Amino acid sequence: MSNTADILITGVGANGLTAWRRGDGGGLTGGDLEVPGAALVGLAEDASGDATRLLAAVDPLLSSGATAPRVCVWVLPAGYLLAGLDGPGGSLLLEQLHAQAGPATTVVVAEPVAALVGALGEVAPGVVLALGADVVILATDFDQVWRQVDGWGVTGLSGRGSGAWIGGEGLAAALRAADGVPGGSPALLRAATARFGPQGRWSMLLTSPDAAATLTGFAAVVGDVAADDPVAEQICRAAAEHLADSVQAARRDLPSLPVCAVGGLLFVDAVRVSLASALGKRRILLSPALGGVGEGGRIMADYVAARRALPHRPPLVWRSDRRGVL
Repeated sequence: MSNTADILITGVGANGLTAWRRGDGGGLTGGDLEVPGAALVGLAEDASGDATRLLAAVDPLLSSGATAPRVCVWVLPAGYLLAGLDGPGGSLLLEQLHAQAGPATTVVVAEPVAALVGALGEVAPGVVLALGADVVILATDFDQVWRQVDGWGVTGLSGRGSGAWIGGEGLAAALRAADGVPGGSPALLRAATARFGPQGRWSMLLTSPDAAATLTGFAAVVGDVAADDPVAEQICRAAAEHLADSVQAARRDLPSLPVCAVGGLLFVDAVRVSLASALGKRRILLSPALGGVGEGGRIMADYVAARRALPHRPPLVWRSDRRGVL
């Protein structure tokens, strides 16, 4: 497999856009690039505008080489790409990115696909639990089976056990303590008040554009409080049960594949331990994750550059050449 092809990797997540380009000689061309706060509007609403914004953001890297990259891989949120499955948005985005960036091949992939590849260290069958503000579980053999569970991208309607879910449950427990009803946590009330101010302001958290990120930030606090607080501990246990149920559902057609989990919340002891316990009850063991989403994008770019068979499988994988259409 080639590891010296000129490739450009771009990812858009909750914290903005990151990108890097590697030249034909194997070194960085134009260095790394970060655009905090960069956001996508939506495939249904403004696919063309999103493509224009993405291209403008990475233009310093596109213009850093004498020629266009051989392969461009764009890693985008799964919920965002799902919106393009039944309409023209996904194809329009792909075509515009490909036409204006000018590579031999453009690949747009959902974040969980890159997360799986990064976790396994190769393009290979497996199951990944990607845990962040939202949560998505993907099980695939990179052939006929592509099963996604959760990850619909709508706070309150998806993300069972996610960072936003844990944070929201923590705030609800804090308010129960303030109201003096059962199920409240004085410890979470103190922590939430210190973080967000008086309770009267908390409703604004759920209506702000960064509501999911704000709630996820509080999820780590819930995990820390769980060491000494039974209510916070139960929230983490309940989240783990939701996550384990989703993993079990995702792998029902591929029960023998390795299962990996990625995401910053796994560094929170109460979340990690509760998840391992919940999976263990279902006889599911986690394999160590070797890398993250960025590494997965790099592996996929090299995979495509070496003319390996990565199928065109919307909404999870979109290829400009439509090779491997299922």
